[in-house]
Amino acid sequence: MSDKVETTPRDRPGRDLSWPWFLVVVIVYAGVIQGLGQLVGVDTSGSDSQFPTAESILRNALIPIGASIVFAAGVGEELMFRGIGVHVFSRAGFSEGKIALYSSVVFGLVHISNAFGEGAQALVQALVVSTSGYFFYLCLRVRGTLLLPMLVHGLWDTSLISNLVGDSPQASLGMVLVIVLQVVLIVVLAVRRRSVEPASGNLVPPAETPATGA
Repeated sequence: MSDKVETTPRDRPGRDLSWPWFLVVVIVYAGVIQGLGQLVGVDTSGSDSQFPTAESILRNALIPIGASIVFAAGVGEELMFRGIGVHVFSRAGFSEGKIALYSSVVFGLVHISNAFGEGAQALVQALVVSTSGYFFYLCLRVRGTLLLPMLVHGLWDTSLISNLVGDSPQASLGMVLVIVLQVVLIVVLAVRRRSVEPASGNLVPPAETPATGA
C-alpha cells in the first residue's frame, strides 16, 4: 500500500495572497512606474516622439520599468500578472475562463495609469493590452511555463517601442503587423473564446486519489 498523496498548488503550504490584496499590489506596482516617471522623467511634449533622445529612453522608460521589475520579484509583468495573478485567482477558486479574463483585465487596467502622460488614449491602450494579456495567458497554458509568455511579451514590446525612438518616429512594417495581429486576436477571442478555453473548470487540477493496494 502506498501512503503518498499527490498535492496541487492549492493544497501545498505557503503564503496565501487573496485577490483583493493582489489588486493592492498591482496598484502599488503601477504607482512605482508612474511615480518614478514623474520624478526622473524628461519632458518630451515638444517632440513627435515619445523617446527622442537616449536620455529620454533611460529616464522615461528604463529607470521606472527597471524599478517596477525589482518590485515584482525580478521578472516583470509576466510574473506579476500571468504568474502571481493567475495563481491568486486560481487559489480563489475561479474557473479557468474567469482566471484568464480577470488576469487579462487587471493587466489592461493597470495601463490606464499611463493617462498621466498620454491622456485619454490610455483608455484605448488598456483595452488593447487586455487582449494582449489574454494572448500571453494562452502562451502560458500552451507551455505550462512563464518563459514562453515572457519571450513573446518581450518581443511584442520591442516591436512597439522601437517605432517610438528618434526625433521623427515612423511606422514600420513590423509595427503594422503588430496592429493587424492585435485586431485579428480581438476578433478570434470574441468569436472563438469558448473553443479556445479548455472545457475543464479550473486551472489547477484536483488532487489525485491515493493509490491503494494489497
